[in-house]
Amino acid sequence: MMKAKLKTPDVAKAKGQGHVRNSLKKLLKEDITTPVQFFYDSEFDYGDKDPKTGNAIKVPIMFIGEVPSAWKKWMKLPEIKAKTSKTFAAGRCVFDSATGTLSLEVKMGKGAKAPVLKAIHKELLKPFAKPVFVEVIGSAPIAEDADATVTEDTTAFDIDISDYTKELDELLAEGEPMIPVLEDINTNVYEAFIKGNNLRTVSEEMIHLFSTTMNKIRANQYEDCSERAKALLTQFDNDTELDTLIKAGGGDAAKLQAYQDARAKLVKFGTDVDTLHPNIEKVIETAISVQQVSAPTEGEFPPVSTNPLEHLTTQLQLQSKHSGQEIIQGGADLMKEVNKHN
Repeated sequence: MMKAKLKTPDVAKAKGQGHVRNSLKKLLKEDITTPVQFFYDSEFDYGDKDPKTGNAIKVPIMFIGEVPSAWKKWMKLPEIKAKTSKTFAAGRCVFDSATGTLSLEVKMGKGAKAPVLKAIHKELLKPFAKPVFVEVIGSAPIAEDADATVTEDTTAFDIDISDYTKELDELLAEGEPMIPVLEDINTNVYEAFIKGNNLRTVSEEMIHLFSTTMNKIRANQYEDCSERAKALLTQFDNDTELDTLIKAGGGDAAKLQAYQDARAKLVKFGTDVDTLHPNIEKVIETAISVQQVSAPTEGEFPPVSTNPLEHLTTQLQLQSKHSGQEIIQGGADLMKEVNKHN
């Protein structure tokens, strides 16, 4: 759904309305048969200002999928007042890709009005989807110019401690697999070659090892993930609503324990990254130096092969860099060497 692309209001503001529309277009290419959450606001503040007046330019936004905790908190802001806002509506929806019908069952907000829905359709969904109000999922659409009946069931949009746990789990799913990779690099590269200054010669195998290692490091954006983990933990530490939920026992002992376990794991992830980071940095520095070294057979003084013919080929390739007379003389001298082995 859209959770990964629009996790917070700040992301929506940074990406802009075009990103929201594109996300909806990609999502609504296939059926949504199991009801999922949605919300829309016909006057969302993306941060754009009218150049003449300096006033905020407010335009539609729509979200389909499990609503993240950051958006649930946004709904409660005094300037939003989602439950009573005449531009906001939320509930459940399904989508029929064959007809392009997006059926909306509204459970919250005063924006379940035909004119508001037309604005959402015009700016965000046309021509790939047609939104319609329904009394309940599975029933026929109500008249196009009619307003929806709101059931006023807001519990699905209340913040629960499980919302926080899900955010921790999502970051853990991204970060935890990185640790074994970093530990392997630490053991088989840093400790094996760098820690004891064992990198005395650079072979083709060594160049390949460090090249492969760098690819692994690039593929695992562990620093970025670690910074996001620390930022999330700090955010949660300063979240008064979460603090209230924790003091109240999370509403459920099992839910509270799940949150505490996930939080402890994310703290450990950050600690593990901090421990491994200095060694990984040294591996990166060494890899950069090693990658600047030519393969031994291409260097100015390539190794002497025990196979005389292979040695002859290598030497002739090196000699080709010099003048014609030097090549002739070098070739003659090397042929004498080959004859000695015969």
